[in-house]
Amino acid sequence: MIRAALAHAEDLLGQVALKDAAPRPIGRLVSHEGGMLEVTGFNRPIGTGARVHAVDGSFARAEVIGFRGGRTILVPLDEGAP
Repeated sequence: MIRAALAHAEDLLGQVALKDAAPRPIGRLVSHEGGMLEVTGFNRPIGTGARVHAVDGSFARAEVIGFRGGRTILVPLDEGAP
């Protein structure tokens, strides 16, 4: 029974396309002030992680901490972020 379940799980995993698992660009950084980032188009719950990409190709990890005026507020987790 366990072998059959494992075989079924492997079959299901084999059907998952890697492109579906890749990060997708969502949202746009519109402001940063006092160590907080304001983003539009990133409607995710508090505690959700994010990667904020800069024009130069660098990025910073961030986390959703709240909402204000239709924007999502993120706090950077990496040192040296905007």
